[in-house]
Amino acid sequence: MITDPKRQMNVLTQSVRGYVLALVFASGALVLVTLLTPVARAQAPAAAPSSARAKPSPASALLKQARDAEAAYQFDVALDRLYTLQLEQPRTPDALAGRLLLARLLMLVGDLPAAILQAQALSDELPANRSERAQALDLATAGGRRLRSIPIQYKNPEIAATKGLVEFKDPTAIVPDKDGSFVIVDQGAKRLFRLADDTVAPLAVAQPEPSAVASLPDGTLVIAVNPDKNKEKIGAVASAAGKPIPTTGTWDGRMRPLKKVSAMAVNSAGDVFIVDGDYTKGLLRCKAGATNCEPWGPPGELTTVKVGASDFVYLLDVKLQTVRVVDNSGKQMAAIGPLVAADPAAFAQGAANVVSVNYEFKRIVDIAIDQTYTLYLLDASLRKIGIVPLRLVGNQLVAEVKGTVDISADDRTPFGMKSPSAMAVTPSGALIVAGGSTSRLVRFR
Repeated sequence: MITDPKRQMNVLTQSVRGYVLALVFASGALVLVTLLTPVARAQAPAAAPSSARAKPSPASALLKQARDAEAAYQFDVALDRLYTLQLEQPRTPDALAGRLLLARLLMLVGDLPAAILQAQALSDELPANRSERAQALDLATAGGRRLRSIPIQYKNPEIAATKGLVEFKDPTAIVPDKDGSFVIVDQGAKRLFRLADDTVAPLAVAQPEPSAVASLPDGTLVIAVNPDKNKEKIGAVASAAGKPIPTTGTWDGRMRPLKKVSAMAVNSAGDVFIVDGDYTKGLLRCKAGATNCEPWGPPGELTTVKVGASDFVYLLDVKLQTVRVVDNSGKQMAAIGPLVAADPAAFAQGAANVVSVNYEFKRIVDIAIDQTYTLYLLDASLRKIGIVPLRLVGNQLVAEVKGTVDISADDRTPFGMKSPSAMAVTPSGALIVAGGSTSRLVRFR
């Protein structure tokens, strides 16, 4: 029971039961990849008996309770534990870590001012060399963009890379890596590239024809390849330089190799979600350490899959018009598109007495999600990026279009791009866009 009225203002009144959310996009291309091997797991040290374990401090116990509640989608409980941690155990290392989580969850429930204050306070308390300070500044920057104006606005575009440029044929994904760089998947060229700072460099892969990439929690980059093209004639690789790992999928009562992996994403537990062109009924999931994947989530042919904050998973349907958000039990929490409610202040300026406005997406080719639970939808037909913050209301996610970013079609200009096809978002909310038949990478801040 919460008795402090200041804390009650920022805590949800209903808990959300569920687990990780998943969203996918299916198109069909090549083969797949997996995670830690059973051998690696077997080599992990055994857990000490309970009698030998040190009793956690009160601060550590509160932080663990908050994280467990978030994993169970009991966000009201998580917020209560985090506020208790800040009030009863201030300035402990766990309280500092908890403040970053508190700020992020406040974004989810729509309390942007409180979230930004928490992030700014954390950045003020930490020295410049602490990674948590940079994370807090990024979170405050991303949240501040949502708070400053309606519609949400981005400045004029700029070139994201000036060195090592190559012409992309058909980039299908820009995947954030743990070191802050981005891996660009060019399925048209059957190659991978890394974007670091302002430089693009080819990413050497031991096996031919990479089709999808994901970054594991430990930083390992897993790459899906075509098993028919490598010497071993087996599935995915565990790293850019690694041997292929036999990877299979089981559906309709039969185990079969995965040969057409077009998209992958990983949650915080290390589970890999896969879109494979041979399985047209939905998503496949390989649990951490497993090499066989099984159907998971709601039915429906998909194009791609992404995982965001709180392990929400986002699925883009094959018609390129609807994104679904699903929890770990398979419950759908939101369906976004083709018609989405829009903020009248953003799309009906000057119109009197407008109560509701809808925004219609035409052809969503890629999506990205930032740490403030804002969804970005790249619409190739409209040549716009739709900005759709998600907000938790009760046990549902509510979506509302709060702005758009225009992409120039005139490739005679420095920032023009005829065929935008892939995008990513940085921790601070900047957007990076790539397209086919161009070497340009355009950034919006």
